[in-house]
Amino acid sequence: DNDSAQPIHRSINACLAPVCSVDGLHVVTVEGIGSTKGGKRKGEGGLHPVQEKIANFHGSQCGFCTPGIVMALYTHLRKNPSPTMHSLEEAFDGNLCRCTGYRPILDAAKTFATDVKVSGDKTHKDAPAKAGSKGKSAGKHAFWESGPLAGFDGVEVSSCTQSKIANAHAGESKKGEEKREEIAFPKELETYTPKSLEIKGERTTWYRPLSLEEMVKIVASNPKSKIVVGNTEVGIEARFKFSNYPVLVSPLNVPELNVIKHNAAADAIEIGAAVSLTTIREYMQDLVKGKKLKDSYSYGSLVAVLDQLRWFSSTQIRNVGCVGGNLVTASPISDLCPVFLATNSTLTFAKAAAGSGKISYRKLPVSKFFLNYRKVDLQEGEVMVSVSLPLTKKTEHIRAFKQARRREDDIAIVTSCLRVELLSAEESLRAAEEKAKEEHTKLEQSRAKAADSNSASASSCSSPIVKDVSLGFGGMWKTPVRARKTEEFLRGKAWNESTIKLAVEMLGKDFPLDKSTPGGMPEFRKTLCASFLFKFFVHSTQQQAARAQKAGGGGEAKL
Repeated sequence: DNDSAQPIHRSINACLAPVCSVDGLHVVTVEGIGSTKGGKRKGEGGLHPVQEKIANFHGSQCGFCTPGIVMALYTHLRKNPSPTMHSLEEAFDGNLCRCTGYRPILDAAKTFATDVKVSGDKTHKDAPAKAGSKGKSAGKHAFWESGPLAGFDGVEVSSCTQSKIANAHAGESKKGEEKREEIAFPKELETYTPKSLEIKGERTTWYRPLSLEEMVKIVASNPKSKIVVGNTEVGIEARFKFSNYPVLVSPLNVPELNVIKHNAAADAIEIGAAVSLTTIREYMQDLVKGKKLKDSYSYGSLVAVLDQLRWFSSTQIRNVGCVGGNLVTASPISDLCPVFLATNSTLTFAKAAAGSGKISYRKLPVSKFFLNYRKVDLQEGEVMVSVSLPLTKKTEHIRAFKQARRREDDIAIVTSCLRVELLSAEESLRAAEEKAKEEHTKLEQSRAKAADSNSASASSCSSPIVKDVSLGFGGMWKTPVRARKTEEFLRGKAWNESTIKLAVEMLGKDFPLDKSTPGGMPEFRKTLCASFLFKFFVHSTQQQAARAQKAGGGGEAKL
């Protein structure tokens, strides 16, 4: 990393990484970290501790998945020398094993965790722990001891590997774990200066520009070129659909496409199109956890992105996949596109002007970007530079949802991001009264008109009024789409349960799916949309109350 001058460790899928893309990088493989043959580095007597733990805990059976699992764990430990059980589990979200059931793999990983719970009574650490026990073994099986089965007579829990984990974690079994030097980052790469590349192969030419000006000229000269960052889409098409792309362009060394920053003037987060999803996640987590923005309500759109990235594909894909690719691919069931739709995000494009070659820029709302199935408003010779994600305003509420057949590493059935901007009933009436005064009408008439406009509920005077609303969905149309009819219905209405029930009916008009709909499950998908809307109503109502409490001096409101 040029800013910190420290190496960054990332696990990736080797089958998707073009060899041209790793120029200037240090590639570490499962064979490189250790083997049974030993090596020349100090303390290297064979297997790496990660490899040995996996073997000792019987985490490798057929062996097909073992190299990927070893490298996922190794990379996580290099990034985080003090891992927790939760972070270790997340590190494996891109690795599948059909033999072990994961138990021995996680047992091996537990020996590296800093928060593993070990019984203090070594003489009885293999004895089963009775539910509800409050002796020395309490905490050893916290779920069973304090969970739903706590207090049930005769319920006992034992672990056949707990003592082995305890021994390894406490250092009682040290065989093969003598201090050894990890693979050092090559000195030659510390002073490496990237250069523009043009690598010609039999079927494809690979370009690596160093500036935006150089990049737009390459793209202008090669209108059919493909821009490749993580190769998660182009690589699949080339391998399984036998697609051939004569020109590939890598933007990973173009500064404008690789920056993420807070634009205070625009009150937005500017995300370069080539910024990896992992980098976006780490940056936004740092902002949210560190409370680095001025206002506590500003984090809503960031939390929505983080909610989607939590279950977005796998660690290996997030490490290389970029936000620009996610947008340009225009998948109808994209996880992130509904967020950009709901937040009214803006895209910036660059293009080499005809004749002069100077860069011209174009801005476009995300809502106008998706034209048809896998078709977007990207003009010939254009390059997506960035996406601007607006921060949440004080009167706004936003939340993202995703439903899939499983949580990790699975494509969505329906995704959604919902945003509403509310006014209180008092503010709405006050606005109506001011307008009435300007028109020289009577105050009583203006209140009557205001009451008529908010007739969605008899209790509208106590309910906030919808000023603006954006409902973004994926998996409900041939592109990521907004529920325009429902949005129009909600504007100006009281934000209460009666209105939401009517809005659910409007969603059926926005998405009239039938039995022939691609993807199937039309009724289930429509039910998911209704469920998301109602959950969002509950979320926003609770958040509104929390903000009111904070404004009244009742403490800090939740995000």
